[in-house]
Amino acid sequence: MIDVVPKPYQKPHPPLFQAFSVSEATIKWTAAQGIIPSILISDLQQVRKLAEVYQEESEKAGRYLARGQGIGVLRQFYFGNTRAEALEMAEKGAVDVFYRRFAGHFGFWDAWRLPEDEAKYPAAKGLLPQSEWTVDRMIKSHYLLAGTRDDVRREMDALVEAANPEWFCWFVDQGLFSLYEVKKQLEFFGSKILPQYK
Repeated sequence: MIDVVPKPYQKPHPPLFQAFSVSEATIKWTAAQGIIPSILISDLQQVRKLAEVYQEESEKAGRYLARGQGIGVLRQFYFGNTRAEALEMAEKGAVDVFYRRFAGHFGFWDAWRLPEDEAKYPAAKGLLPQSEWTVDRMIKSHYLLAGTRDDVRREMDALVEAANPEWFCWFVDQGLFSLYEVKKQLEFFGSKILPQYK
């Protein structure tokens, strides 16, 4: 195990999370250390593979886990009365303010590469160009879950089928929307989506 400095007051210490996990090497390290990775990569086949790698590496470290146990995923939600309404919110929220204007310049959009990107934008030659920093890309790669309850439930079902993550991190647009709207989004998730996955 790793040492945490300063020493946590609580014994045993709360679970440790590793943020923005994207590489297989990071997943292997977190499994060996007993740390929960927050997987940013969202392509469902890749997430399933990383969940399986975590499971295998945890077993090597003496922890026998079910697929998805001990892993987290990071996603973003927008709920609306219609899919168009939810997508409009996405365009005005963290997708634009955080990812396009800030994090994209540090390579975050490469977490949402699609299989067909390698031919046009080889990863070895650089990051995805800004022209590819779109809501549509986030949706196609299964990072952004937006729309009505049924739209989001279909995406959640696919995620559970692929990896069944134990932990779920939601990048909420706090500070970008009114407190009323943020509370409304959280309440909708808590009452209409989450109960299906307990």
